[in-house]
Amino acid sequence: MKNRNEHVMGSQAINRKTQKKGCFRPARTLYWKAVKMTERKVPEDIESLRQTWYSLFLKWNKIHYTLGIFTIVAGITTASRPAVISNIPAVMDLLAWLAAVGIALVFFLAPAKRASGYIDAWRHLTENVKRYQLSETFPAEHLVEAVKLGEQMIRSAETWR
Repeated sequence: MKNRNEHVMGSQAINRKTQKKGCFRPARTLYWKAVKMTERKVPEDIESLRQTWYSLFLKWNKIHYTLGIFTIVAGITTASRPAVISNIPAVMDLLAWLAAVGIALVFFLAPAKRASGYIDAWRHLTENVKRYQLSETFPAEHLVEAVKLGEQMIRSAETWR
């Protein structure tokens, strides 16, 4: 006799509690064979460079948002002249000056463009690292080429070029 959680399909009993949602498998196929993939070790200098590019992306992205938000708040506060601080000319002058400096820094440093260059390079190198790790036929020379292309991406994002 079957309990209320079992269903019979042909000659195979199916237990609902062992099924994944939306998946119907006979009892004899509940065990999946795990495919063991061997990963090749990535050279340390390439892995270190990949981590450095990602940390530089985070740094420039943080600078972009910090400067941007600060500049927006200072500019809006100066333009709206709230009653609380509009009677204090020194504060209003300071806010206007800080907004101008913030805008100048955002345009001069171009942190968003630099962050974009680093994340593009990181993505390209990471894609090649994953291919290298998972495929025995992927040559290590492609990692060197990925580093060169990544450096070109970073160089093209520099503001003075």
